[in-house]
Amino acid sequence: MPDQTATNMEAAYPSVDGFLPPEPDPPAEGVRDFENFKKYMDAVNEYVRAAQKYIDGATNDANDIIKKRNDAVQKAQQVVDRYNASLPKEEKK
Repeated sequence: MPDQTATNMEAAYPSVDGFLPPEPDPPAEGVRDFENFKKYMDAVNEYVRAAQKYIDGATNDANDIIKKRNDAVQKAQQVVDRYNASLPKEEKK
């Protein structure tokens, strides 16, 4: 079980809220107000693009962390393997 209090992060991971534009509101008249509805549609698309950029960045960051964690596991295993190799072998009877 990993130590639940352990961390290597020096600062909190940035919240998605700092990356997103304000949530768009639909026009009161809905699609009947075509000009404002088009602006609303554009704002929704911008919001989704910003969210996707955050998601892509978070995925890349998580993959980098996993790679570095796996590197640490491999290095620790190499040290353990070297240690085990240095122990005297029991003679088989």
